[in-house]
Amino acid sequence: MQFFLYPAKVNKSLNYNDSLVIFWTYQFGSSIPPKYLHDLRDLIKDYLNNHLPFDNIFLVTHNKNWNHFKDITGFFEEYNLAYSLKISDTNIYKVLFNDLGLGTVNDDETKFKQYQDIIIFSGLSFLFNNRGAMVGPTDHIHYILPSRNHSNVFIRIANILKRGVEINFVGFVLLKYLTNNIKNIYCDTSSITSAAQAAVNLKLILDPIFVAPNIDSFGSYYGIDNYNFIDPSNSIFLISVSSDGRLSSKLFNKIGLQTSDDNIIIMYKYPSNISGSISPIQSKGRALCYLNEIIAADVIDSIITFESDCKLCSSNSTPVEIIGDEFMTEKEETISILLKEEYLPIWFSNVASILIGKKYIVCHRLKRKTQDSIREIYLDIDALFRQLNLKKNKYFNKLFQKYLIQRVSASLKIIIYLDDTASKTIAECNTPHFLDQKVYLLS
Repeated sequence: MQFFLYPAKVNKSLNYNDSLVIFWTYQFGSSIPPKYLHDLRDLIKDYLNNHLPFDNIFLVTHNKNWNHFKDITGFFEEYNLAYSLKISDTNIYKVLFNDLGLGTVNDDETKFKQYQDIIIFSGLSFLFNNRGAMVGPTDHIHYILPSRNHSNVFIRIANILKRGVEINFVGFVLLKYLTNNIKNIYCDTSSITSAAQAAVNLKLILDPIFVAPNIDSFGSYYGIDNYNFIDPSNSIFLISVSSDGRLSSKLFNKIGLQTSDDNIIIMYKYPSNISGSISPIQSKGRALCYLNEIIAADVIDSIITFESDCKLCSSNSTPVEIIGDEFMTEKEETISILLKEEYLPIWFSNVASILIGKKYIVCHRLKRKTQDSIREIYLDIDALFRQLNLKKNKYFNKLFQKYLIQRVSASLKIIIYLDDTASKTIAECNTPHFLDQKVYLLS
């Protein structure tokens, strides 16, 4: 998908979105191929199936793509879209932006300043509300945030950074902060480095002599204390989401003497009802989008956070800890099901006699040594291999050799196996496949 379509409201007195924004950055060359124009037509049809007809249309791209406007407007005329959508010179806005994140609307710089915030705010709002950025609340679980606060919701900004053109849109939003003196972009998690990279890529397209900065993640709350920020005065700091401002304040306290808090950019900021807070936090940095402006008031009011004495835990809600960039499912649902014989896999009868009652698969058991942690499911592969006499098992070796032919390079020289009997056995089963060469086994 090369185009990003989303609604916007230009006339604030209306109670609906009166405009359609079409954003793209892909450089098609001298003209947009018909295939992509047909894709755009289908996207507009899908848009109209889910939104009210629009009064205005904004075509937004960078100034290297200025020649694409005639392709799109000509396409509208050719397929009678201009008539059916009531598109004319009075309600089509051709928006070009430059390497500084500034630009023109219908060749007018003042109009760009007039519509810039609407274009950015509407796009960020649409992404948040339509790409599953807010996980929860649910009846059964809540989240331990990286700040160690407990909350009934988890905002995962990585969920909006899945489609290339939409990542490029966020890159466009960041362009105005990416000045020529910036040497580093520090992100709170690696899951949003794609947005920083998109901004750099756009900058390089629009300013070929721009020197790309280093992009790195400082690991949010878990990594900030030990992270060495290089040249903070010539860096920008990108935080995915903030509620209490604790991370931005912690960051500023570490590098504040060397930079301005204007260099701390929070993609999404929302107010949360924090219970048990020891002291108020003075938030630092500037936010690109405030969630209380794009989410219904009752939803915002339903977001609760506990710094101590978590009432969610007290009500038997299961706490799920958010660690690093771990993927979280969008929704949790419990389904009761009765396992019946008809669900039995075909292959199960072949292995049942080997596995059942032999203690090869055991729940909640230590591995070998007393200092080992208890395994929820312990697989005793060593014992299973001993029973199967794996090295002499013709059926296993036939299948295993077939797998090796498909997956392992014929030029293999060294096999490094883990320091346990099962891994060594598997490694030794590899060697017959390489009869014409010496393969070394290392542990």
